[in-house]
Amino acid sequence: MPHGLSSSDIKTLRLLGITEEMVSGQLAQLHGPKFEVRIEEACTIGRGVVVLEGALKEDAELGFEALNPDDTVRFIPSSGAASRMFSGLDNSNSEVYKAFLSEAHRLPFFAALPDPLRLLEAVLGEWNWPALPKGAIPFHAGPKGAPPHTAFEDQLFAWSVTMPGSELAFSLPDYKDNPPWFQALNAAATKCGVPVQFGIQGPHTKTICLDLRGELFLDADGNPLLRPGGHGALIHNVNALEQELVSVVNIDNVLPVSRQEVSTHSRQLLLGLAGHLRQQLEEAVRDLEQGRVEKAQAWLKLGFTHPDAPPYKSPAELLVALNRPFRVVGVVRNEGQPGGGPFWVRDAMGRVSPQIVEQAEWPADDPRFENLLEAATHFNPVDMVLCPGGYNLLEWTDPRRAMRVSKQHDGKPLIGLELPGLWNGAMGAWNTLMVEVPAATFAPVKQLLDLLDSRHQS
Repeated sequence: MPHGLSSSDIKTLRLLGITEEMVSGQLAQLHGPKFEVRIEEACTIGRGVVVLEGALKEDAELGFEALNPDDTVRFIPSSGAASRMFSGLDNSNSEVYKAFLSEAHRLPFFAALPDPLRLLEAVLGEWNWPALPKGAIPFHAGPKGAPPHTAFEDQLFAWSVTMPGSELAFSLPDYKDNPPWFQALNAAATKCGVPVQFGIQGPHTKTICLDLRGELFLDADGNPLLRPGGHGALIHNVNALEQELVSVVNIDNVLPVSRQEVSTHSRQLLLGLAGHLRQQLEEAVRDLEQGRVEKAQAWLKLGFTHPDAPPYKSPAELLVALNRPFRVVGVVRNEGQPGGGPFWVRDAMGRVSPQIVEQAEWPADDPRFENLLEAATHFNPVDMVLCPGGYNLLEWTDPRRAMRVSKQHDGKPLIGLELPGLWNGAMGAWNTLMVEVPAATFAPVKQLLDLLDSRHQS
């Protein structure tokens, strides 16, 4: 039994689908040295970031026109609670609290309780919004006289005009008791005419954790504490989707209905480009079977492989390079946002490929850190189209890129493990093309007061 787990512990974990092998692997990552991503350089325009213009934009437009709505789906990670969105509001000395009192009248739900103190009391108390999924929070003003729109509602509308008739898949927290927010989500989907499917992060994706002595962290009942494995766990949800193209955006990156035109068009182009590349890939593979390599080389050189890398010459090498899922990743100009960005990364086999890398994954003592960050021109807004290609996506992850995190449980510190991020290590072995998208497509709501940004005002 790994690291002192009792037979009853093993039995409990097995019921959740967590095997001894998984526990051993997680313990090895928690106890071992931090894995360091080998970054070669930042992806920049012409060297890893493609601009949609000219013939390539025409290909994307034609590719979108050729898409079948039944073959596309939008996947929106939305299983997290809204608690971070309201951080600081329970502290009367915080700047967030003071800003709320002075600016509450500009929030879309102010009319419900036009006394800022009473509104704050309701948000944190009887309404208990921090415990709701983020998608259930009213983000934007609705039509005159109508209630404000939740993030769920505005995401449903956005997809209904981006790809009419296509399905939308949400990952959600537990909804087995049919809570009011889930009923409202279903009603909004019906109103928008969007077919929806729902999923949760499976219990088998939870991870164990350690106390500060390096021992297993035990809960109040003496059992190993299991924590959600982070958004990387959702690769299982993506793997279960049957459509050929999967558009992925975050639940909090949505604008009011009146301001969605730019993001809608941009995401249609990403879908169209992915559809076009999928068709080109099929043609390239057919040519390789006849010994012709030119189409395969051109496909990879579009931006899937480093511009200075010598091209693969043999059909066998090219088939290996092409034989994997691919994705088209929208990136925006970096304006100092926290989070990950596109970099050229070298893997264990020496292959250099474009990857999204979070700053938490950087080597701690890499002397190039500041220079590489300064050279980075683009940021990852989580706006991408996946082409799973019928592969088992669990086989195309980079499990080494799990990340240790410092957390607390019942006031006690612990060291947890997050699975490789969905758009980071969970897709670490995919073919990836970075495409510049307009900055106007990125307007996330991380804190409640982000809704005061002019872009979120209808």
